[in-house]
Amino acid sequence: MVSSHFMNESPSTVQAYKEYLLRRPVSDYLPCVNAVLNRNSITEAVPKISARTTILVGDEDIAESEAHSASLSEKIAGSEIKIIPCCGHLVPIERPDEIVSVIEGWS
Repeated sequence: MVSSHFMNESPSTVQAYKEYLLRRPVSDYLPCVNAVLNRNSITEAVPKISARTTILVGDEDIAESEAHSASLSEKIAGSEIKIIPCCGHLVPIERPDEIVSVIEGWS
């Protein structure tokens, strides 16, 4: 879920996160998995989003591709997409500065 760049740049953070996840009991993950597997489609709701929206996607994200994120952005009026270089799916962990930059840019 993290980029190869982040694995090389911050191996101790990657290891700590991995250890944290492995310490959690399986029962902690079941509600998350069930929510993903049984969620309703948001396809009809997405075009109704009227809040300012920036979609952040890592260029090495294997869970949500750039193409999927671009498609989502096209359905939200006025939204923008920002592709984060050298980043995987966990943008808040790998590149928190990018999130701060986007939020500060809204002011």
